[in-house]
Amino acid sequence: MKKKTWTDWQINKPCPACGNGELISIKEKYVQTETRISSIQTTEQPNFPFTDYVFTEHLNCNYCDEIVVASGYKSEDNYPNPDGDHSMEIKYRSFIPAPNIIEIPKSCPVVVKKILIDSFGLFWMDENSCANKIRISVEALMDALKVKKTMITKKGRKEITLHSRILAYQNKRPDVSEFLLAIKWIGNGGSHLSNVTTDQILDAYRLLEYALELIYDDKKKDLTRISRAINKRKKAI
Repeated sequence: MKKKTWTDWQINKPCPACGNGELISIKEKYVQTETRISSIQTTEQPNFPFTDYVFTEHLNCNYCDEIVVASGYKSEDNYPNPDGDHSMEIKYRSFIPAPNIIEIPKSCPVVVKKILIDSFGLFWMDENSCANKIRISVEALMDALKVKKTMITKKGRKEITLHSRILAYQNKRPDVSEFLLAIKWIGNGGSHLSNVTTDQILDAYRLLEYALELIYDDKKKDLTRISRAINKRKKAI
């Protein structure tokens, strides 16, 4: 996962369906409307430096033809630069369906995968909710890995905290638990409405992508299968 792909609006986003192509805007299906506040500003102040719009657009994958609908805000400079172009800034607020921000291993449990896909949509809308959803995916991951969820105490059955579960998993995979613990701290910020930043969320995604790669190493499994088949036949297959 490259951070710049998700922070720079000028970079085409990957297709959520095939993952191979890029989403290209269909010019004929791009619609923008000036916001009410911007309209008042530019009317009252003819020399106002910029104009704000809301927009919707359809994007088409240049590989599989998938269609994605996006929307957001656009701010355009009212005065051209020396080259005659108007500078602009775009802030996307939704993608339907949302592109996959990280690569999810094929053997990753379906429940974890589904939660992550939900988080990709929240990334554009609400950073705190997105961070919380990533934290929930770690809880689901602990369940899938059969890390003990409850314990018996004198007062009855008690739930074990996510923090303690990750520490328990440390006995089995210390290389992974360190990443999961860092993700949990970022997720906690979202749960407590601590104004998690886009950079922090992308850090959580990067850590999770690598953790999942270590746990569900599809590449290693596939290459091991191929090498064993070749070695068994003692020739190329």
